[in-house]
Amino acid sequence: ENNLKLILRSHKWQKLLRPTKWSNNQPWYKDDSSFMNLPKIEEFEKDILIPNLKLGDAVLFNFKTVHGSTGNNSSLSRRAFSMRFIGDDVTFFERGGL
Repeated sequence: ENNLKLILRSHKWQKLLRPTKWSNNQPWYKDDSSFMNLPKIEEFEKDILIPNLKLGDAVLFNFKTVHGSTGNNSSLSRRAFSMRFIGDDVTFFERGGL
């Protein structure tokens, strides 16, 4: 069962979402003013895409696309693989937090 959900056009939002730690929901960064909170689901519920995926399918999307999935409540393993592709013009930006 596919649990991947993507918010259409979220890669065009003016700011990145405020990253928080999963364990305690605390912010990663001391100054996180350059980020935004996730809007209320009612504001984008109609824009949620759940791709119809089969075993072996792949999905490519911009890293700024808001995405996630529900928890895996089955006894089966769920695996995901993530890659980042970058061009020759990429520069490194230290965000800290880890």
